[in-house]
Amino acid sequence: AHAAEVDADLQLTWLHPTSLMFDLIAHGRRYLFPLAIGLFGAANGNLTYIYLAAVFFIPSFLVAVFRYFTLRYVLVDGELRVTSGLFFRTMRVVPISRIQNVDLVQNVLHRMFAVAEVKIETASGTEPEAVLRVLSLRQIEELRAGIFADRNLATVKTVETSADDSNDHVLPQADVDLICDATDSTTTEKTLLKIPIGWLIRAGLASNRGWIMGVIAGLFVQFDVDELFAKFGISDFLEALPVDWGVAAMVLYGVGFTVLILVVFKLLGIVWFILKFFGYTLNQRGEDLRISCGLLTKVSATVPLRRIQFISIHQNFLMRRLGMASIRIETAGGSSAKAENAAATVSRRWFVPVIPLERVPEILNLLRADLKWDPSQLDWQPLAPRAWARMARLAVFFPVLILLIGVAVNRP
Repeated sequence: AHAAEVDADLQLTWLHPTSLMFDLIAHGRRYLFPLAIGLFGAANGNLTYIYLAAVFFIPSFLVAVFRYFTLRYVLVDGELRVTSGLFFRTMRVVPISRIQNVDLVQNVLHRMFAVAEVKIETASGTEPEAVLRVLSLRQIEELRAGIFADRNLATVKTVETSADDSNDHVLPQADVDLICDATDSTTTEKTLLKIPIGWLIRAGLASNRGWIMGVIAGLFVQFDVDELFAKFGISDFLEALPVDWGVAAMVLYGVGFTVLILVVFKLLGIVWFILKFFGYTLNQRGEDLRISCGLLTKVSATVPLRRIQFISIHQNFLMRRLGMASIRIETAGGSSAKAENAAATVSRRWFVPVIPLERVPEILNLLRADLKWDPSQLDWQPLAPRAWARMARLAVFFPVLILLIGVAVNRP
């Protein structure tokens, strides 16, 4: 919602002073090419390129300055109000009862200044209602405490009103527990799960991320394989083989190259998991779950338990052999694919990125107390007798089609 007038008596809160720098960086990413042209021109003494870069850079700088000196926020009367504008003041009003997530994103530069970018999400499921770039960690804790305290109070009032309107004036036990959690201002945050590096290493070994393989293949295309083998001592080993081992040497050559590819592939998978999920912690405070993880870019996301609608458990072949699994969820009003951000990706797609299979029921019981999960007791049904043939035809058709197209294009 928007309002044309702003109450002058409201004690509005400024963004952190470093917001000017981070806002400028965020806008500057869009103009990396013009800035590169400007730097190239400066290096060659051509002022035309510098003027061209300034045409793009100066407006971004003015927008960042304007945004910092005009954007304010305040929590009042059960609402989060965000004001902006200098000549035409506008105020965006977000009812606290509708706020679903207060997500944080911290990259390395954010942590140097002890600040973070805050995204306020509601159940609308389109895009964040408000983005506050950036707030200090103290401001964020105050904002979170105010939002969730008011939201829980609104929930209590709703439950009490429902009880007053009922005939027997008796609340269900679940609602009684909810009121106790919401009204207890001293509710502590308890840790439910921490993922050690050993789990992440196992997840990386079991991962099968096709885009990483594509990057590896692209890198190897750029190098001379003979030179690469010589660097790792593989060529010396092959030359030491007897001359009459020609076929065996070729086999070892191919096996060595394949092993090298697989090792690099698995190492990159491990690095990816560690960078994304280092320090993963799942906490619970009242009716909300909080996820925090990340090595370079640290993400903090909130998941309301009452809004979880879909739970799925994932295992590939290697994860089954290692006794590991991952848990994913979907929430009511979750962000659309277009609006997906780092925090939303962690809280939904990678809710629990890796966990021993024996601990899966523990998490599922937390998410839904009445959910009983025992794969050994499930009555798995086979596919139709001829389904494998149809799937095989589909799997073979497209590779063969691509091969025929390639042959036709390269035919002299």
